[in-house]
Amino acid sequence: MDWLAQVAAFALFGLAFGLDLSFSSYMVIMIAANLVVAVPITFQNIGTYEIALLETVVALGADREEAFAYVAATHMLTNLWVLVTGLVAVWLMRISPREVFTLGQAKASAEAPLAKPLPPLLS
Repeated sequence: MDWLAQVAAFALFGLAFGLDLSFSSYMVIMIAANLVVAVPITFQNIGTYEIALLETVVALGADREEAFAYVAATHMLTNLWVLVTGLVAVWLMRISPREVFTLGQAKASAEAPLAKPLPPLLS
């Protein structure tokens, strides 16, 4: 279901940008996008995502300018969606910024020691 939702999202973006591509083309775009983000070369795959998807969308028959606008918007808006839902989740779970940036180490060290003390050496 998740992959179908991703294909539908790419297709809806395509409709918004006036791309005349088939549903199977959007499946290829979704596969290419997932392959690119599986190998994180740059932060948030900025640049690598755009190049790979731009060339994929152009190969599927779209104009380069429309394809670039489509690719840039899909990357920006999907990253924005992840950021907003992540912030909402942190707020709902009542996690403080300190816990986020220290990965919970401050809370764990206050509750209990991380390791047992070593036993004394036998003489």
